[in-house]
Amino acid sequence: MSEMRDLADVLYAIELAVLREWTREPSLIDLEVADVFDSLARRYVLEDRGQLTRTPRLSPNAERVYEAVLAISEAQAGHRSPPDEKLRVPFRTDVKPAELAKCFKRLSRSVATWSERRGRQGYLHYISEFLPR
Repeated sequence: MSEMRDLADVLYAIELAVLREWTREPSLIDLEVADVFDSLARRYVLEDRGQLTRTPRLSPNAERVYEAVLAISEAQAGHRSPPDEKLRVPFRTDVKPAELAKCFKRLSRSVATWSERRGRQGYLHYISEFLPR
């Protein structure tokens, strides 16, 4: 658990990107977010192993979230420059692919938990209670 605490700023930046996309597209549902997190977890597991990744097949809503979160993640891994938009969090550029994979797996479990408790947008409503819109 302490490792996830050490990566709290990474989790926060990812969830902030998700929340921004939900603000832009209110029809986004938790299932689409889970698809994004699962796809990105696979991507970074494969990258950590030195294997090639494929672009996942996602719904249009999930694809927008994927691109937004991928931009943040790739910048955190030091693979590209941070997005132009102003981030309200300290931004790291030294996150390893294995750490990103762990973050996405953890976030995927969170989506499952809050969807079960609160419905189709339970996770989105949950994170909106803690993150600035």
